[in-house]
Amino acid sequence: MITRRRSLNSTTGRRTPDSSHFQIRRRRICRNPVAIVTGASSGKATALRLARDFGAIALAGRSGEKLGEVGQQVKAIGAEPLVLELDLMAPTAAEVVVNKTLDRFGRIDALVNIAGALAGLDVFQMTDDQWNSGMELKLHGARRPTIRAWDAL
Repeated sequence: MITRRRSLNSTTGRRTPDSSHFQIRRRRICRNPVAIVTGASSGKATALRLARDFGAIALAGRSGEKLGEVGQQVKAIGAEPLVLELDLMAPTAAEVVVNKTLDRFGRIDALVNIAGALAGLDVFQMTDDQWNSGMELKLHGARRPTIRAWDAL
């Protein structure tokens, strides 16, 4: 796995990626690394792939039944699942995901934002409301968890 080294931004005081330096990390370099996967009920393949390299996976999504199935498969691979059924369109959902992950595992090493389902329609058949709803989920569903998890990453 290739990760970017982070440096301190002198303007904001926050850690930011430093694209000029890369580190190569081997699998399970840190003990029980933790990943959050948003949209995990639809992004099953991503969650299952991460379960091979991470000790714990927080699975966030709207479909409780699908999330439960993914959680069982993550556990079968050897990672500990945390299933969080919620709608990332809700402004407080990111807070819930990050807080529950930190409460359960004490750390967050990766955040994978893949939430953002659009209605299964041709773009020419979609209404503006359907389009806007999908775009809000894609944008806020990635922005809010990233902002909330940033200091833990």
